[in-house]
Amino acid sequence: GRPTCTYGMVLLRAVVRTLSPASRTGVYAFRTFSTRCAVAHCAMRPLTTLANLSPKLEEVLDNTKAANLSTLNREQVFELLNSCTQKSAQLNKLVHFVLQRLLSEPSLTSKECLNIVQVIQTLSFLPSREISTLLQRHVQRSLPFATPKEHLDLLVSLSSASYVGSLFLEEIREGFVRVIPHLAPSEVVLALSQVWGERANSQFKFLRVGARWLEPHFDKLTPTDKTRLVWAAATCTPAVSPVVTITKRIFDDVAADPHQYSSVARLCTIAWAAGYMRIVHLPMLRAIDARLTANPNAVPLIGLGLTLSAMALVSSPPSPALWDLARSLTSPQATPKPLSRFLWAAAVLQHHDRDWLRTLCDALLSMVRQPIFSNSEASSIYFSLQALKAEAGMAGDPSVLRLEAAILPRLVPPPEGQPSHFSTNVYRLLRQVVMERNAGPLLLEQPINRMRIDMVAPGPRLAIECHGPMHYARNTPQELGDSLFRSRLLRAAGWTPLIVPYTAWCQTASTARPALLRRLLDDALAEAATRPPSAGPASQDRMGSASDYRKRKTGAVRSTPSRY
Repeated sequence: GRPTCTYGMVLLRAVVRTLSPASRTGVYAFRTFSTRCAVAHCAMRPLTTLANLSPKLEEVLDNTKAANLSTLNREQVFELLNSCTQKSAQLNKLVHFVLQRLLSEPSLTSKECLNIVQVIQTLSFLPSREISTLLQRHVQRSLPFATPKEHLDLLVSLSSASYVGSLFLEEIREGFVRVIPHLAPSEVVLALSQVWGERANSQFKFLRVGARWLEPHFDKLTPTDKTRLVWAAATCTPAVSPVVTITKRIFDDVAADPHQYSSVARLCTIAWAAGYMRIVHLPMLRAIDARLTANPNAVPLIGLGLTLSAMALVSSPPSPALWDLARSLTSPQATPKPLSRFLWAAAVLQHHDRDWLRTLCDALLSMVRQPIFSNSEASSIYFSLQALKAEAGMAGDPSVLRLEAAILPRLVPPPEGQPSHFSTNVYRLLRQVVMERNAGPLLLEQPINRMRIDMVAPGPRLAIECHGPMHYARNTPQELGDSLFRSRLLRAAGWTPLIVPYTAWCQTASTARPALLRRLLDDALAEAATRPPSAGPASQDRMGSASDYRKRKTGAVRSTPSRY
């Protein structure tokens, strides 16, 4: 899986193509030592370097011109293009000229169009408008005559190509609808899982078309197909769009019989997909919990981390046996991502097993300085530690304090975000209500305890949050676990959260919204009046020191989004 080895194997295949049949037999005998062969051939000067590639391509073109042929020797040109692995300005110019000559031919097959798209993807080649227009014309001509398999391969390559895919959205969508009836259900699912690019909305349209066709063929789908389909739905469904109905059938299918999934890793993927799509399906999560605890030796560490985080997101506590399984898999030899998910799930679900939490903190402490330790993991661990200190009675625990001290240098400031349209409308009305109640000024987009808050009233220490659809489950009005966890962190820091839910805001007439805000503000002020004073000054709630704050305002410190 190393890039150098992959690059070396590409060069090795290019060298093998130039050898005689006898020599090829000798080379293929060493396929079991492919990594060593790849490294060895990387150290050599293979035939397909830029210095040798350019003359060979130019030789093909010169021979074509000299012979005054009406068509190129396409097989030879495509073989040379496929062996291109290096990127440079000289090679881009040459590839541009070759593609222009190829696309000027009267007709290209769908397989040749697919080859051109793959060359563009491999070299990250940005085609000109002329090449894009010619390629679009050839694709439109060749698709009706392609076999279903060639049709599908071309559609997947086009939709995944960042440089040319945007030109073919209509062709891809129409071609996908036309080719689906000629494919097996497994091939449709595989295509949906491979159609992945930078346009999730476009992929969601394919998903709806494919899921609609797969509905009557649901019984023909294998557990692998169902897992791929749920993964595709989780990665491409927009935040506010309805989930395709076939995913609910898959969740019901898992809840009814989880033993049909021979691999527990697939069940972990399905649990993660449900949490990622904000779908609360408690029978399915309980069935997955029972399946994992019945086969503890087959549960992967990463899969268990995904499952626990999904359960925490929908506020579904796992069984004690699943917590015991997480405890048994906790070790300094593990990777930081699943362990940080263990800690976050324990903090969100208030699982206060102090001995295990100390072991978890000590294991994470040994990984803080590793390159694979990301800033998002540091942020998740920091907020989990704040919850443990406030709720688990571990404020003076040495393991927690050591990990917190090691995490602090890895933290980044909360992102400098722009207020949403929802929060701006709330601010305009709430500012007047706050003035009526003499609750002091109302500030927009303020950091509190390393969290970015929509609005803040410093006088009564109110933290106003406008909760949009991402804070609630898709299929129930239930608030998600991470939003509840955020409110608990604010209370632990001495602030009173005031939540403005988007459902109540949208269901209330515009003339009645000030009354809604007055009721919410009065409830928050009543709660703040019963809260004991904060242990520290308000200046400690800000993000970092004053100098860091000035640097962040002037752009000297880069801000990257974190979980909170």
